[in-house]
Amino acid sequence: VPGYTAQTPHKIYSGTKSFVAMAAMILAQKGVIRLDEPASDIITEWKNDARRSITIDELLSQTSGLDPNDDSINNSHDALAAAVQMRLISAPGTQFHYGAAGYQAFGEILHRKLGGFGDAVEKSVDRLVLNPYGIKVAGWVKDDAGNVLVHAGMVMTAEQWAKFGDAMLRPRHPKDRSKPGLGFD
Repeated sequence: VPGYTAQTPHKIYSGTKSFVAMAAMILAQKGVIRLDEPASDIITEWKNDARRSITIDELLSQTSGLDPNDDSINNSHDALAAAVQMRLISAPGTQFHYGAAGYQAFGEILHRKLGGFGDAVEKSVDRLVLNPYGIKVAGWVKDDAGNVLVHAGMVMTAEQWAKFGDAMLRPRHPKDRSKPGLGFD
C-alpha cells in the first residue's frame, strides 16, 4: 500500500484477539482465571438467566452463544457494558459465532477481577505478552468511556506485529533461554 512501511502504525483490528487470548492463557496459567470458570461468577448480571453457564473459555473461543450480529458494542458509549447486555442466540458451547461480544465480555471480566481498573486489558496484554518480547503498541482504540476495544483495538506496526509471530515460534523465553515455552510462568 503506498505510504505504508513496516514502521507505519495501523489498526490490526481482530488481530488484537490473538494478543488478548495469549494474555488470557497466561492469566489462567498463573491461576488468576480458570478457563472453565463460569463467566457469571464475575459478571453476576448473568446469574439468573441462560447466560449463567457461559465459561471464560467459551467467551474466548467465540462459542458463548452471545449475538455476534448485535452492533450495539460498536455503537456503544461503553463497549464493556454493552457486552454484559448481549443476548444469547444459541446455547453456550454449541455453536461458533465470530464477533466482538465474547472478547468485550472477557474485557469486563478482567476489569472486575483485577480491581475494576479501566485499563486492565491494556495493562495485562502489555505486562504479560508485549513487554517480555520488546513489542511496542502505537496505541489502542477506545470507546467513549475510555475502555479499549478488546476485540479490535490495537494499533501497531507490521514490524512489531511480526515480533509477536516470532515469539509464538520461539521455543524459549527471550530473557532466559533455560525456560521452556513462551516463558511467561
